[in-house]
Amino acid sequence: MGSSVMLGIGEKREALELALRSLAFSRSEQLPRFLRFVCEIAGRASEINEYRVGVEALGRPASYSTGEDSAVRRRAHALREKLEELYSAEAADCDVRIELPKGSYVPRFVPAAPDREAAEPMGEPAAAPAPVTTPRRWARWPLVGFGLALAAV
Repeated sequence: MGSSVMLGIGEKREALELALRSLAFSRSEQLPRFLRFVCEIAGRASEINEYRVGVEALGRPASYSTGEDSAVRRRAHALREKLEELYSAEAADCDVRIELPKGSYVPRFVPAAPDREAAEPMGEPAAAPAPVTTPRRWARWPLVGFGLALAAV
């Protein structure tokens, strides 16, 4: 594997502007606002959350409830699809791509060149947030079954 390369703020801004000017984003009002918002505060990943995106980027009222309204999650899904569409066709040869990892609203800037491996937020380089893991209830059943079988013996 090659060595990591730090991306400059200029490269990240160019990637954002390329996406915002693209045909893929030209027919939407909310997706460009969503993308710009999360990219501009990406260096402060701890400040990006579903409520803040809903209120500040998508114009939801202050009484917006993330539990009752899935607008941000739906828009994030649509944003991921638009970015995929952008980089598979219109901007297939761009230098830096923006990714919005599933389960997160923190974008990553990824060099498209195969010898570069960096993926970082737009602001100052920051430590990557720990992946969010959700315990699966069904994952415990084999242990429960094993424990019951052991107790029966």
